[in-house]
Amino acid sequence: MNKIGCILLLVIVVLTGCNRSSSSLEEVHFNHLNKEVRAFVDQFKDRNGIFLYSRVGEDEYFIVNYATIQQGEPAKFLKDIHAEIRGQVFTIIMNEQDTSDLQDQRLKKFSIYKLNKNHKIDSIQVIKNGKEIPIDIVGS
Repeated sequence: MNKIGCILLLVIVVLTGCNRSSSSLEEVHFNHLNKEVRAFVDQFKDRNGIFLYSRVGEDEYFIVNYATIQQGEPAKFLKDIHAEIRGQVFTIIMNEQDTSDLQDQRLKKFSIYKLNKNHKIDSIQVIKNGKEIPIDIVGS
């Protein structure tokens, strides 16, 4: 009876571990990118937006850029971000906030995330503050 309990517990642990690794975003520092991805990010470093670097057979990167602050308008920043798989759609869920304090430590020009997809994915969807939005530029 004790052996069956141990085997059952082991199976549960393995299956739980597999479910947790289904998808994720991993923040990556600019200096750890290869030269092609850095060149892509450099093209848009002075332009606000959401960008996707995607090349067949290579890692994909999701870039959120808040480089420009319009005079008289609050600065925007990424409050939180995560990803999940919904069917065969890799869904990126992000929450954006703003502040009038330009010294706010949450402000940064851009954030780069490596997409870790462990399943066959047909498309990528982005939801910002509860609404689906398009990716500004997809390139490689």
